[in-house]
Amino acid sequence: MKNKETIVFFYKSLLDAGGAERLLINSYLSLKKLGYNVKVVSYLINEKALFNLQINRNDFIEISSRSFLCKFMELCRILKNYKEAKILCDSGHIDIYLASVFVKFDYSLHLHHPLFMSFNDFDKYSIFLKSKYNYWVSSNYGAIRFNDIKGKLTGFDRIFINIRAFFSILSIKKAKNIFVLSKYAFEEKKSLFNVNSKIICGALDSNIFNNTPQNSIDSFVTFEHVILTIARLDENKRIDQIILAINSLVKKKYNVCLIIGGKGPEYQSLKNLVEHLNLSDNIFFVGFIKEELLYSYYALADLFVSIDWADYRITSYESLLAGTPVILSNEVEYDDYLMRNQYVMTCIPKAKELGLLLEENIQYKNNRSKVFLNDYLENFTWDNYVKQMISFL
Repeated sequence: MKNKETIVFFYKSLLDAGGAERLLINSYLSLKKLGYNVKVVSYLINEKALFNLQINRNDFIEISSRSFLCKFMELCRILKNYKEAKILCDSGHIDIYLASVFVKFDYSLHLHHPLFMSFNDFDKYSIFLKSKYNYWVSSNYGAIRFNDIKGKLTGFDRIFINIRAFFSILSIKKAKNIFVLSKYAFEEKKSLFNVNSKIICGALDSNIFNNTPQNSIDSFVTFEHVILTIARLDENKRIDQIILAINSLVKKKYNVCLIIGGKGPEYQSLKNLVEHLNLSDNIFFVGFIKEELLYSYYALADLFVSIDWADYRITSYESLLAGTPVILSNEVEYDDYLMRNQYVMTCIPKAKELGLLLEENIQYKNNRSKVFLNDYLENFTWDNYVKQMISFL
C-alpha cells in the first residue's frame, strides 16, 4: 500500500539544468517512486531545469505573479494549504523563514553550497560572521578571492548585506533540519551558526547499474586519449584551467582530446581561449548532453575531470559507474575507498598541476580494479538518499 504523506519542496527559481536542480528533480522522482505525494513550488520554472525527465507537470506549482509581494503572499497561501506536509527548502531559505513566521510551519533546509565556496552568498561579509571570516577564508584554495570582493563593497552594499544576513541566519537557526553534502559543509555550518547538519549524498539512479553504452560516439575514435568534463560553463568550474592543461599535453605531442559538455555564460570566452591556443582540433564543445547519451560519454572517456569549486559533484559518481576514473580539485576531502583504489585522484586546481596528473594517468588505462566498485556505489543512489532524508524529516 502506498504512502500518501505529502512532501513540499520550495525552490525559489528553477532556471537552469545544474547540480542543485538535478538533486531536486531526482529527489522528487525517488520520493514519487516510494509512494509519497510530492509538490515542487517555485516562483519561476524553466522547462530545461527539469532535464526532460518523466515528471508529472501538475506536481510543479509555478507562482506567476509579477511583484515579489504578490509572489510571497501566494507562497504563504500555498504553504498554508500544506501545513501538515513535510516542507523542504532547496533554494530561497529567507522566503521560507518569513513565510513560516506568518503561516506557522516547520521546515528543513538543503544548503547546497558552503558559504566559503560560493560567490553568490554574501552572508560571509556580514558583521554577524566577522569573527569567523579570516579562518574560513583560508580554508580552501579558492576562498582567498573573497578578500578582493569584500574590499570592493560599498557602504550601501554593506548595509544591504547585513540586513539580509540577519534574516538568513535566523532562517538557518530556525530550521528543523539542515542537509549538507560534505564534512566541510557540516563543519562550516557548525562553526558559523552553531547548528548540527546532516550529511547525506545522492548521485545515481538505481536503475542504471546494469547500463551498457547504448549509443556509439564515433567522432573521437581517432584520439588515443579522451578526456571528458561536464558542467555548467561558469567561472566556478575552472574549465579554462582544464583547457590549458590539455594545451600542455598537445604541445608534448599526445594524441589527446577534451570533450566539454554543458552550457553557460562562459561558453564564448572558453571558445575564444580554445581558438587562441589553436586547439579547435583537440577540444570539442558538445553542449547539453541528453540523459540517454550521458552514460555513453562517460564510458567513452579515459578520464573525467571536474576541478570546479564545490564540495560535492554528482557527475563524478556517474563517471565512476561507467568505470571511468575521476580527477577532482583537492579542496575537499574525498572518499577513502575511491582514493585508495585510484578511481579518484585530486590535484591543485591549476593548469600545471592538472596537466602533470593527466599525463601520469592517461597511460594507466584499464589497470584499476573494479572489484566491489558497483556495490560500493549503491550507497549513493537517489533512493538511499531520500530514505535517509525522510528518516530525519
